[in-house]
Amino acid sequence: MKTVITCLVCLVSVFFMEGCSPAGGNPGGTPPVVYIGGSAVGLNAHPGYDGTLPGYWRDNVWTELSTLNTGLNSAVTSIVVVGSDVYAGGYTRNTSTTVPSYWLNGTRHSLPRDLSTYSGYVYALAVDNGDIYAGGWASNGTFMQAGYWLNGTWNGFASSDDGCVYAIVIDDTDVYAGGYLYNGGGSYTPGYWKNGTWNPLPVFDATKSSRVLALAVSGSDVYAGGINTNSSDVEVAGYWINGAWNDLTPLSATHDSEVNTIVVAEGDVYVGGFSQNSSGGNLPGYWKNGVWTQLISSPTTTTPKPTVKALAIIGNDVYAAGYKYTSGLADAGWWKNNVWTELQGSIVYLRANAMVVVQ
Repeated sequence: MKTVITCLVCLVSVFFMEGCSPAGGNPGGTPPVVYIGGSAVGLNAHPGYDGTLPGYWRDNVWTELSTLNTGLNSAVTSIVVVGSDVYAGGYTRNTSTTVPSYWLNGTRHSLPRDLSTYSGYVYALAVDNGDIYAGGWASNGTFMQAGYWLNGTWNGFASSDDGCVYAIVIDDTDVYAGGYLYNGGGSYTPGYWKNGTWNPLPVFDATKSSRVLALAVSGSDVYAGGINTNSSDVEVAGYWINGAWNDLTPLSATHDSEVNTIVVAEGDVYVGGFSQNSSGGNLPGYWKNGVWTQLISSPTTTTPKPTVKALAIIGNDVYAAGYKYTSGLADAGWWKNNVWTELQGSIVYLRANAMVVVQ
């Protein structure tokens, strides 16, 4: 069985990874349920709170998840739904440490590091035949080690320096994890691990940092989406297929673009993220087989950059989760076929980091 980060293929679709496209969707039936994981400020029990609270929305109803300290930032970065069970991966903080965690139906589970005083993050989550894979990094006291937890046991990838896992795919008995490793020369090398073996990917300029942020496996093909930084320090959006780089046409070749999510459905390749225009304004959108679809009309230079963080394909419908800005506030939500739905709590600062759409 193939499992992708934040999704079960053919049940749902994803943050970062591959989606599913049942022929014809679900005409006349129950509409799909949209789950979005992320963070919020000031919702429910904490009006006026200055930190971020972890949680998720189910069809626009917010569920706040427990934290170690409600005065410090926490977030959900990935989400999986299996039957009636909701898994959310992310992190929370105590007074001195960032604690990698996952929540199962609202109950938080801390993930171990070499010492409890060391930090770690979960950026990717997959569930396969009851096994829970949580990818990210864990400090060993010397550097940030890339790897994943399997049912709570840490599996660190061999390295002598910093690395990170941003995406994870389970394909039958194979474990694919996408991210980066520090190359010792002052920059990060993009690539993916297959069953613990590192596969570096070619870059425009090895002195610049590039990263894999999304991963999908379709048949024998491995798709790795992210950024490839050129010698002019421009972050170029695109993806590697079996190690070969594929550019995506940006709005401006002299400004940054980024890929955060990739879905392969019915032979089509969908890639979501953002592209900057010639003035440096950020515009969220997605590419389908290389053709750009822009999701807002007015760009902004606000940080963090408005972007698409997750895509899902259900029949002929394209769901894209992310955030934009209205009157200086970050509005999280999703687009269905380019029509925006704003999440509950638009008067506060929201982030949509992951999505599952259950048919």
